[in-house]
Amino acid sequence: MTMAFDVLAGKTLLGRYRVVMPIGRGGMGTVYLARTEGAAGFAKPVVIKSVHADLLGDPMMVQLFAREARLLSNLHHPGVVNVLDFGEEDGMYVMVLEYVHGYDLGAWSRYRTQTQSPFPLSDGLFIVLSVLDTLAYTHNYQRPDGTKLSIVHRDISPGNILISLDGQVKLADFGIARAADDAGEYRSRIGTFKGKLAYSAPELVQGSEPTPSADLYSLAVVLLQILLGENPFKGQTMGETVQRVVALPPPHVSALRAGFSAELDRVLLRALAKNPAERFANAAEFAHTLRKLRKADDEHAFREFAQHVREDFDGGLPLLLDLDPLVDRDAAWRHEQAGTPVALSSTPPALVRRPHEVFDAPTAVVPAVASPSEAETARPPRQAARERRRARRRTIALATGSASLVLVVSFVILFFALRRGPAQLVEGSYYAGNTSSRPGPTLIPIDHDPMPAASTAAPSASSGKTEPTTAIATTLAERQPAIEACFEAHVEHLTGAPEIGLRFRLGADGSVQSAELSPPTLSNTPLGQCLLDVARTTQFPPLGRDLSFRLPITAHVSQ
Repeated sequence: MTMAFDVLAGKTLLGRYRVVMPIGRGGMGTVYLARTEGAAGFAKPVVIKSVHADLLGDPMMVQLFAREARLLSNLHHPGVVNVLDFGEEDGMYVMVLEYVHGYDLGAWSRYRTQTQSPFPLSDGLFIVLSVLDTLAYTHNYQRPDGTKLSIVHRDISPGNILISLDGQVKLADFGIARAADDAGEYRSRIGTFKGKLAYSAPELVQGSEPTPSADLYSLAVVLLQILLGENPFKGQTMGETVQRVVALPPPHVSALRAGFSAELDRVLLRALAKNPAERFANAAEFAHTLRKLRKADDEHAFREFAQHVREDFDGGLPLLLDLDPLVDRDAAWRHEQAGTPVALSSTPPALVRRPHEVFDAPTAVVPAVASPSEAETARPPRQAARERRRARRRTIALATGSASLVLVVSFVILFFALRRGPAQLVEGSYYAGNTSSRPGPTLIPIDHDPMPAASTAAPSASSGKTEPTTAIATTLAERQPAIEACFEAHVEHLTGAPEIGLRFRLGADGSVQSAELSPPTLSNTPLGQCLLDVARTTQFPPLGRDLSFRLPITAHVSQ
């Protein structure tokens, strides 16, 4: 096992999976966003999972990793994150998994707690019912030859429940799962514990063998946590957590949240019974009882759930939790890298806009060059494409009026001000060179209730500070020439229509605390370094509070 795990970005594994960037870390392995690449520009996002470098010396952990892949190869269910491939690269096992374009329930729960917007019961029930459907499948799974595996997940927790942007709920990480045909070497050693204590059933903490009932208990803890905003069984120390898991009666939700019924209390008390014999017999019985609590049918519940997911995942969640926005993650795997086959007809034609037309994003237009000659078309496609890129004119106009491009700056700002209540989303568009003729931004709270339009007035005489939205728009307009110079100097590094994002984090004094690029791979290119230099050396006027915003840029390159 020789490969270093902190340098996988940009590497091609198993001959066809290009690693893009790390996106997570679990108890056993690191998770990377990657792309599988095929002929004629084909590309698809996947996830690469690898064992932590510090665990490579433990043969048992490496065997468990390989066993997880073999176990997942049996499962084919929409609620399971499927394994796509498994192989060895330079002495290292690599697992290729389905990519879920979203976040885990743990992140969503933290966001809801921090914004003081608890989960509606309908959303909590939808999540748990989806996982129960998956557990009914895994607990009763049998091979085609009739061998029943009775797969127990053993690690049901919010971090292992993934939710996609379109509202799909999937169970991940079967690294410590137990199957009926496990050999003795895969069973827990005496004196050891596997899983997360605060979500574990009491009998597991006390040393009993895992059963499907233990998974149902853990899932009931998850439901209790997302409804209350905290896990009541989690203590300050490991000893306190063990004591709570074993002896603490579950609280009555109806006493802590208005509008919840005593019937919900009865269902949770049964699911969280300390004695496994007093719980629901199986996942199907648990699900049947929960469905009686729902007031809407499955289709309506899904539409409502999917709407809430999109509002939060595309809204303030990534900024508040400092996670990669999903649009950035999508752009990262789509970003064409060195050696990637040229996509057929992927380059848009040159854009021709009248001065008054509105653009939806910052755009850099590179004028078209002459059609390739017969000699050029005879060359291999990649060589011809490289030569055409070298031949492009390196002039980019980022201006208004009669110039070839109107720069539009669209961004989202999250304010984290003391004594202001829940965070507020500031959305708006700013047009360089003529901000006065455009509408001001609109302040929208997280729950999307309308608020009055923000002022775009000059600096207040009493405070001496510029309104943040006006200050940001004005400063970005002043930095246009520097941004233009970056594209002009490094246009040969652009192909197609790459989407670039610059994320700023500003201090109250207007200084740039940090600047990041998306896709992250662009940071290592001359263009990326130039843009980061411009961002980090920008000085905004005093803003009165810390804030963050993202500046999206789309560079349309014509052949």
